[in-house]
Formats: sequence, structure tokens, C-alpha cells
Amino acid sequence: MKRNTPVQPIGLSYHHYCAVGMVAANWAAIEAIISSAIWQIGEIPDQIGICLTSQIYTLDGKIKALITLLAVRGSLEKTISKVNKFHEELRGISDARNRTVHDPWVGDQLTGIPHRLQATANKTLVFELRRVPTADVYKLAEKISEMIGRFQTIISPAIEKYPALPILAESPQGDEP
Repeated sequence: MKRNTPVQPIGLSYHHYCAVGMVAANWAAIEAIISSAIWQIGEIPDQIGICLTSQIYTLDGKIKALITLLAVRGSLEKTISKVNKFHEELRGISDARNRTVHDPWVGDQLTGIPHRLQATANKTLVFELRRVPTADVYKLAEKISEMIGRFQTIISPAIEKYPALPILAESPQGDEP
């Protein structure tokens, strides 16, 4: 790629932007479900749990916290094993999600086929336009959606042991009493 090549989001279809949005939305959903599992298994009211898990910025960190919490709770070895396997599978999907959501996109001016500009330096420099058809982005969104269902199945034995706590009553806004 030439240094002076302009990178502009030209020629991308509405459907392509929808596919990228589905990837982002599905990822947000899996993060929320994992956070919710942490609160429930930790027997932490949702509002307090949000204060904690919103400070864990990566899904990797949230899953590690969940695995540790499951270990502290004890007698959930099968669930821990399944969450560990799920975590490993999710890593590759996480990389694809990050590239899809965070890399700039351009459309080929002649064909309209989307290309993603990958500029990374994770031990090896990558600086190139990569052809990624919209159908592939939709497939990634679907794969993330499938992972949501799998996680819910994996975590259900632990969730059943620790029923959800009631929502805390809203505290008045403003000055402390």
C-alpha cells in the first residue's frame, strides 16, 4: 500500500454497515451476559455489580474474573472446565470482532467489495487492505450470536445455584442524608 493512498469509507453499502453494527451489538450482548453471571454467582446486586464489572474493560478480563469466582464458590469443576474451553474459543472470535469494529473500511471503487485496512504490530507488522465481503461480516455476527447461546448453556448450572438478587431500591439523588 502506498503511503499517500487515501483511505476513505467510499463505496460501502448500507448492508455492510449493518453487518458491522451486528458484530458490535452481539459482542455487547455477550459482555452483558457474562457481567450478569458474575453478579449473580457473586451474589452481588445488579447496581453494585455494574460498578465493578464496568471497570473490567475486556471480555478476557471478565471471563478470568468469572472463572476465579466459580473456583472460589467451589464444586463447579465441570462448569469451570467448560468456561475455560469457551474462553479459548472466544479468543479468535474476539480478534476478528476487534478488527471488524475498529479497523477502517473502504469499498473498492470498481466492484464495491469492502476492504478492511489492517494496521497492526503484534510481533509482526501488518499494514494492508484485506478483502472482506459483507457476507463474511454477517457470518461473524452469527458466530458471536451462537456463542451467546453456548455461554448461557454452559453457565446455567452455576446460575441455578445462585438465584438472582432483587433490584436495589433507588436511592434519592442529591445530598447525602
